Amino acid sequence: MEESFHYLTQKGSDSALNLPKPELFSKFARNVTKTRARLKLFDDTDGYTDGLVEALAVAHAKSREWLNVPHRSLLRSWIRHLQPDLGIYFLHEDPVATTHSALPAVGITLDELRAFGPGDLDGLGRRLYAFSHEVGAYLAQLSNLFERFGKPIELVHKTLALERVRFSHNDFLGAKVYNTVTEAMRPREERFAGAALMAQAQINCAAHALPLLLADRANLLFRIQFLTAYHARNTLSAIIPWLTSELPTFTEGETAILTSRKLRNLCAHYGLRGAAVAAIGTHDPFSVMIESQSNASREDVATLVRRWLTAASSSLRARVSKSTLRKVRALFGDHN
Repeated sequence: MEESFHYLTQKGSDSALNLPKPELFSKFARNVTKTRARLKLFDDTDGYTDGLVEALAVAHAKSREWLNVPHRSLLRSWIRHLQPDLGIYFLHEDPVATTHSALPAVGITLDELRAFGPGDLDGLGRRLYAFSHEVGAYLAQLSNLFERFGKPIELVHKTLALERVRFSHNDFLGAKVYNTVTEAMRPREERFAGAALMAQAQINCAAHALPLLLADRANLLFRIQFLTAYHARNTLSAIIPWLTSELPTFTEGETAILTSRKLRNLCAHYGLRGAAVAAIGTHDPFSVMIESQSNASREDVATLVRRWLTAASSSLRARVSKSTLRKVRALFGDHN
């Protein structure tokens, strides 16, 4: 969304591609940026390693503060020691999201997190509804714009086939989970435990959850899977360098593709530049641009990326999974 907005609003007022400024970017511009940036993990230029680590630590502290509000009396104060402050969602055995990583992932900035009080978290649902409403309104604007050029965008909701999707949820004491992650994953520093779990969840989403929801050749699936592999590889190499030794061997050419800055820019920014020339007038311009930047077919690149994601997911699952975390589930909480 952000890239299309910047491209279309930089056109002259007399351009046929002129797009009225949508409410999304007058109300939530910074949040759109941070939503996209969270996929970068430690590569986010707004804070890098320390920024993500602090965002997760603040999200943990604010969650604990919010959930402990009902237990202020003397008689109930002991409950605070048993109050869960972290929820983890799983697809089968694989963690795919946590409530701590969800706060920065939905675009809440670090400054906003620091300023959050219990009342702000109570109103989070209304805020997310307003944000998602403006996202939908912007997509409708794009649809109307491209329909004028004979390129309609189908926005009609289609029922998802969710028979194979089995998400579950468990509640935890965050400190116990992060201690378990530290013992299991052996990160360079204890403060990286939350980021390691977030990276694992993003890998699992890209490798296992999104393929159940998106078409196999969907451009969005390719983009998210490549970006996840690119940024998670960088982050995990910094956090848990032993992971590389447990993954299958990749050739020099395969590693060059997995670490290709040009492919990364193509997927993150539609950074066309020289690739645009090769794609003009083709039936499948995105695939042509992938090939021009990698000297490999789209199918081969997609297969390589999925091989890395699957291998990383499997290696991390052996250390942190729904089963391995069962012993530290909160006594009082939701478990399904």
